Amino acid sequence: MNKVEKLLNNCGPMLSGDLARKYETAYGTSNEAARKAISRAKAPVKRLYKFRFDKNQLFYYLESQYKSERYYSALFDSIKQHSKVIYTFIQAFISQNGYISKALLPAFTGAPAGKVKGHKKYSNILQDLIDTEVVLEFSDERYSLNHAFCDTVNLNHSIGLEIAKKAIISDFNRWASEIILVAFEKGEELFDAPTFAQFQWAYTAPSYVQPLYSFKSEQPGFVIADVFFGEMATTESLSFFIEKLNIIRSFKNVKPFLPILLVDKIDHDALILLKKNKVTVAILNNFFDKKYTSLLNDLVNIFTNATSIINKNPDELYRLFDNIEKSEGRYNNMSGDMFELLVGTYYFHIGCSYLKSKINIYNDSGKHKELDLLIKRDGMTIVAECKATRSKIDDKIILKWLNDTIPFTREWLQENNHTEKAEFQFWSVGGFTPEALELLKKAEAETKKYSIKYFDKQQMIDMARDKNDINFVRIMKTHFSNPLSDVCG
Repeated sequence: MNKVEKLLNNCGPMLSGDLARKYETAYGTSNEAARKAISRAKAPVKRLYKFRFDKNQLFYYLESQYKSERYYSALFDSIKQHSKVIYTFIQAFISQNGYISKALLPAFTGAPAGKVKGHKKYSNILQDLIDTEVVLEFSDERYSLNHAFCDTVNLNHSIGLEIAKKAIISDFNRWASEIILVAFEKGEELFDAPTFAQFQWAYTAPSYVQPLYSFKSEQPGFVIADVFFGEMATTESLSFFIEKLNIIRSFKNVKPFLPILLVDKIDHDALILLKKNKVTVAILNNFFDKKYTSLLNDLVNIFTNATSIINKNPDELYRLFDNIEKSEGRYNNMSGDMFELLVGTYYFHIGCSYLKSKINIYNDSGKHKELDLLIKRDGMTIVAECKATRSKIDDKIILKWLNDTIPFTREWLQENNHTEKAEFQFWSVGGFTPEALELLKKAEAETKKYSIKYFDKQQMIDMARDKNDINFVRIMKTHFSNPLSDVCG
């Protein structure tokens, strides 16, 4: 066992700077001699080349330590202390209970989405994190953090937080447009991937008010905003936001901008930091009203405990819909995001032996998918896909559902002892294009091993009325008279 190997075996994985210091102390050499010995070390000594740490340090470990608890613990500490931008990625996942939609992650990190001299692009850092299995490609829609880096993981809670954040940004856009702080209908929100100065944000919009507007160039400035919701905002958890601001403020020709942070709870040190960085802080209960976050927290709770609520107390979901109706236009698209839960209450009403929301399924190769609803009723397994989009579901979506989602799900059902005959349903509030309907009708007629069913809004209402599900009918007519958003469901 060589000297470097002995140190790593006794002390665990570490950065090259720490390893050099320990080598000096243990063997009485100079720092230069220690660094040369470390750089020449052969297997089983390994180096992690994907990440560059402060002062060009490398992360060293032994082959036998790779992916061990000791390895991940040391890597986490090294990133936290010596790789500021990469740590914003990990913090983003931690604040989201371990999961983030692929569309949202760039906004919650300190890495540029575009080219910025001297800074590694978001996409390149993300690929490094995936290659080293710090971040995992959880499903078609979202990434997950390796559970070794996150004490608390909860997919449904994460989904609830994202829906709450989307509602906050939507309400902020409405407010900013009404007071003409931003150009009407020009705001880009969370899932639109809004960008400004090569970075992605939760919100951007051009502004024609002084001092953002330039009379000399006749060009607007911008309002940019990020959102933090669900836990106490700290200097550490807001580092992504500060990092982005620090970088773009170094640009020579950046347009005038007003940075705003929307937050529900914030500690004193974080507030001081934002003040120092000249950020406008909008504390939600002060900005809207004292009850604003209460409904959002109810939403997160319902998603976190969706299966239990649907099966035991659907009145909680009905009350949330009623409160949204009374909210004077706030929480604009939350109803659409809750549509799959409403479908779940329909099955609770008509009776089923098993019902679960947001099922994560996977195959042997590690590919994941999310099922909206899994139901057992009358000796049949029902898998429901639920969409509350404004637009009609087109043939591309249906082809993917028929040729990818259904075969993947059938394989998972069979491997997990769901041996009943299967029925795959597609619930679309916005209906289907003629091309999509043609595909669905053909699949329904020709498929023998399982069943295909599909429903538009009127068919849903008719079915619920036939089963005397008055709550489903009432909510559909109140909240879905006009389908809500192209990203709901």
